Order: sequence, then structure tokens, then C-alpha cells
Amino acid sequence: MFRFSYACITVALVDLIGRAGVLADAVKLVKSLLFEADASVLGALLGACKIHEDAELGNKVGKQLIGLQPEHCGQYVALSTVKALGNNWAEAEEMRKVMVEAGIRKIPAYSILS
Repeated sequence: MFRFSYACITVALVDLIGRAGVLADAVKLVKSLLFEADASVLGALLGACKIHEDAELGNKVGKQLIGLQPEHCGQYVALSTVKALGNNWAEAEEMRKVMVEAGIRKIPAYSILS
């Protein structure tokens, strides 16, 4: 029950702490959860890693995300971006190749706002 009732609060806290640049505290929060961190929680942490260009932590979190959702294109794209932020251009390109070889395609986004 805790997991479903308070999951959105957990994601919001990880996102808030991460965006504030206190990534170590965001990681502590994720590790202290009473349930295993799901893709939403890890996605919030990965987003903070991208914002603050923490390639080392971003690589770890990105690999966990791909393990949880191997068919989700967003995880590969985000991890590729983190690798590029760390100047690992070959690894960033490799992530894109893995996506293509697995038949995973990024769905183009659009907005109706102008």
C-alpha cells in the first residue's frame, strides 16, 4: 500500500532534491526507500544527473533503468545523453546503435502549444 499511495511523493522528492544539485542526498533517499526504486524514481534521478552533468552517477542509474525497462526508448536516449555529457562520444553512439539493433525507435515528440 505504501508504494502505491506515496510513490508520486517519492518521485517528487527525488526530483526536487536532485534538481537542487544535492545528488548525494537524492541517492541516499533512493537507497532508503522501503520498496525497490522503480523507473519513475530512477528517471527523476537520471534527469538530475543530466541537469548537473554528473556522468558517473548518470551511467549507473541509466544502466539500472535499462535493466528495468529494456524496451523503453527514453532510457537509451537519456543514457546516451549522459554519456555525451561525460565526453564519452563513442559510448553515446554505441547506445544509439544498441537501440537500432534492438529495433527500439524513439517516438518523435510534438506540442500543440504555440
